[in-house]
Amino acid sequence: MNLYYDPTCSHDKFVDLLRKFNLINLLVKIQRESVSLIQDGAANLPCGMKCINYKLQQRRAKSTQVMTAYMTGWNLIDLAYEAICATNDFRGEENIQDQHLYFLLTAMENVRQKEEKQFLNAVSENEKNIFNFYLWGFCGEQFKIEAPEKVFANAARELYIIFESSKKVKNMPDISSVVVQETGVGWEQVITSIFLIWFGSSITPYIAEIKKNIKFDGSLSENDFDKVVKRYSSRYDEVRNSKLERQLLYIKPYIQTSRDIISINNFLDFFLYEHCILWIVRDHFNYQENGNRIFTSKFGECFEVYFEELLQTYFSSSSYRRIPEGKIPRADWEIITNDYRFLVEQKSALIGLLAKQQETDIESTKKFAKNNIIKAIKQLYKTQTDFSNGKYIKIILLYEDYLQPDILDAVFTMAECSVADDGYYWIATINELEMLFDLYQKDYNLFKDIVRTKLERDHSNSNEGRSLLMIMNERGINTDSYLMRDQFKYYRNFAKTSAAQHLYN
Repeated sequence: MNLYYDPTCSHDKFVDLLRKFNLINLLVKIQRESVSLIQDGAANLPCGMKCINYKLQQRRAKSTQVMTAYMTGWNLIDLAYEAICATNDFRGEENIQDQHLYFLLTAMENVRQKEEKQFLNAVSENEKNIFNFYLWGFCGEQFKIEAPEKVFANAARELYIIFESSKKVKNMPDISSVVVQETGVGWEQVITSIFLIWFGSSITPYIAEIKKNIKFDGSLSENDFDKVVKRYSSRYDEVRNSKLERQLLYIKPYIQTSRDIISINNFLDFFLYEHCILWIVRDHFNYQENGNRIFTSKFGECFEVYFEELLQTYFSSSSYRRIPEGKIPRADWEIITNDYRFLVEQKSALIGLLAKQQETDIESTKKFAKNNIIKAIKQLYKTQTDFSNGKYIKIILLYEDYLQPDILDAVFTMAECSVADDGYYWIATINELEMLFDLYQKDYNLFKDIVRTKLERDHSNSNEGRSLLMIMNERGINTDSYLMRDQFKYYRNFAKTSAAQHLYN
């Protein structure tokens, strides 16, 4: 098949181009390239990225042109979605070569750049802050793909919270029973099956082939496995018609083709493991009247218990306290050190899936900011005002590690935010505070240095990087030692251990 470079390629022309290829073979090719990004990533690029030079014939010319394609974990997800929407299993070229895929990625990026430019040009001057919501909406997905090792840490923490910290919450539903009610199998079977598919999809995209290498027994039957596969599989028409659009692939990354169920992206298989049990429980309560509100409240309580356990590990009882609730909502915690004072407001809500993509839904991000970040800002401001004893570092502790702290600049410009930025508001993740508090105990001078640097960069609107994690990484702090403690060992290792027991040698 001859392909020609067309820099004026429109989305309609791109769709016509996709129709030249057989869908199932294209999806298989995309999946295998996603595996290569994890296994054979470029040494000079972050995980999930690869730069390829390839030759392409120029239109109306006999010469060839050297083209550059950037393959990433996220644009392979985009390409899979575009392909599902455009073509099918019964037409097109079946022998899909490397240069075919590279050309499709080049054409897709050309279309996206034009559409992005049109969008940004349409933004009025008084809405320029919207760019920050646009930027941090898609950067979160990129950062996630660039650091897949964090999935293990996040999964271990989350399982611990919902199965251990939850024991201290009154009237907490039995999570194990909820998972069985929702899926027909236990949480152990869900996690083991997902992990086996992720591991197996690095060898073959075909679920039926993966099954041949699994030893089924009393702890994981073939029926259990099939139930999990069915829950996370979607048909072509389901993807095409979903209001979630390409984000449905995060929820259901296994695709039922005309012949087989296949994995379409090794990153998606892995990310499914990260929060699968939490989302099962959310789904269960979403079907009930006021269920989502009940679950959100209970999970918030679990998160508070977990944070108190963290404080108990690193601080003396006289260094922190739970702030009593009043008629007007206030912050959750006060922490006092020799040199700094902190207020912490915890927010366990999860940002909407539509915000977590390259063509991010800005309204979804703004809604999260309004309902969570601005609400936290007001609670922190009110608490500092009530205390009337000077400045505090005011931390909005988000459960998810998706939004970067730079988004605060845009949040403070929103009409709904009536509080002025005094330079002492932080967005932090639980991972960052685990690492920071560990330093507080082990190396107080380094702890002070990191806090001081964070404040300096915030006050100067530095472009050096303002997240706590980045500042700690600059000083060689890359490990979350808290999650290496014995109480997390079972949940940290369960999926890998269980999956290994169910694989044929």
